[in-house]
Amino acid sequence: MLGQAGILSRNDYLSTRYGMREEDFCAVSTETGVYWVDINNKAVVGYNTGDRVSTQNRLQNLGEVLNVQNIINRRISEDIPRVDYDLQNNELLCKCLLDNEQIIFNLKLGVATSIYTRNYKDIANI
Repeated sequence: MLGQAGILSRNDYLSTRYGMREEDFCAVSTETGVYWVDINNKAVVGYNTGDRVSTQNRLQNLGEVLNVQNIINRRISEDIPRVDYDLQNNELLCKCLLDNEQIIFNLKLGVATSIYTRNYKDIANI
């Protein structure tokens, strides 16, 4: 018989420091973790499970780890952020900067590669 499970009895928090604003819903999961934008703390946050950015299961601010926190601090937008994952290139695309710019993190190499100005109408989730 399928579907025999109990009621969820607890919540496990990844962080009490980082989170999302109400109605942002900007998290994305990859093969190696979960990533999101925290506008209130001006951070792109990831919980990694063993990629090049982190070899341990831990939560970290990618801006600080990859030395681009100054760009995020100066250019972060108060608009609702959007995060997408490019599976082919193993890149995290974070639309969270002013003027509809996106900061790109290559998770395989563990670097912030560029800032894109392309429009998100070009992206389709399958």
